[in-house]
Amino acid sequence: NFYYFVNSRIYQGIFAEQMLELQKDDLGKIDRTKQFKMSYTMLNKVHTFLDDHGVRLLVVLVPDRGNVANGNFEDGAKITEYCTAKKIECLSLMKRFRAETASGSRLYFETDVHWTNEGHRIAADEISRYLHSDDEIALHAQKQ
Repeated sequence: NFYYFVNSRIYQGIFAEQMLELQKDDLGKIDRTKQFKMSYTMLNKVHTFLDDHGVRLLVVLVPDRGNVANGNFEDGAKITEYCTAKKIECLSLMKRFRAETASGSRLYFETDVHWTNEGHRIAADEISRYLHSDDEIALHAQKQ
């Protein structure tokens, strides 16, 4: 479609490097320990709120293109460990993204951090598989 063409061929080519540099600068201003502490604090608040309202939380970990390319997702491993300790459901897309990339799928735009249509499709498929592996959710989906 037209949006996909303009976004992937024009906009991303013009602004991708600038946006990545701004993101790196912003993240560089906060040390890693504080970044994780802030993330865990927010995650705990969301989890408590949802749990109080009987809503299940699933944290989906999204590796960036570099993680997928080099097979290293340390941040994802740290978050998974934290979620496990706090009994929060957690799904990493790393393994599936690595497999799909190895088979030739292009999941990320060349000049951007965002997913292509294929990346979105694969992420949605993996999340759907996870959710439907739960008997209660699968039964609810069949009734609709």
